[in-house]
Parts: sequence; C-alpha cells; structure tokens
Amino acid sequence: MDNTKPSLVDSGSFSSALTVSCLGNVPDAETLMVTDDCTADFTTDLPIQSAGVPLSTSPAGCTNRQTFTRTWTFTDDCSNTANAIQTITVNDVDVPTLVTSRLLS
Repeated sequence: MDNTKPSLVDSGSFSSALTVSCLGNVPDAETLMVTDDCTADFTTDLPIQSAGVPLSTSPAGCTNRQTFTRTWTFTDDCSNTANAIQTITVNDVDVPTLVTSRLLS
C-alpha cells in the first residue's frame, strides 16, 4: 500500500518566500516537478493563487503593498498529496523621482 506523498524536486530556483517592490515585478508561476515511489503521472493543480485577492493590503487600495500566496497541489494514484506554497510580498519602498523639464530657481 502506498502511503508516501510525492516529493518536490529541488530545482534550485523555487523560493517559498519572495519579496518584490512592484506588483508588476511578480514573476510568473514556476512549473514544479515531483517524484513518487509508485506513480509516474500526477494530478496537478498548478498553481492556485489566493484568488487574486491579497492576504493583506496596506494602506487600503495600495496594490504595491500586499501579500498573497500561490499553492501547488500534487496528487498521486493513491490520493497521497503534497503541496508547495509560495508567499509573495509586494512592498513598494521606493520614493518617487521628481522629473522636470525646466530648471528650478
């Protein structure tokens, strides 16, 4: 009887926590690989993002200050499951840059 859940293959590039300065800098979701002692093909849900709804936003309405998660779920033939969860924090701390076309006196 297979009671062992699938194992995530370490690609060296997956990070369970990621911080970026702008929402537009959030990378596309990675394709993750798993191995299993008994199953060659997996049922895979790739990835579920927290429904596009941030876990938190501060200040309210600021899209460049939020936290959300992506969850990958892998299920083998015997219904053993493994998850990979990535928490992404968007934190804009860059001050605006003043751009002017004329000299200030």
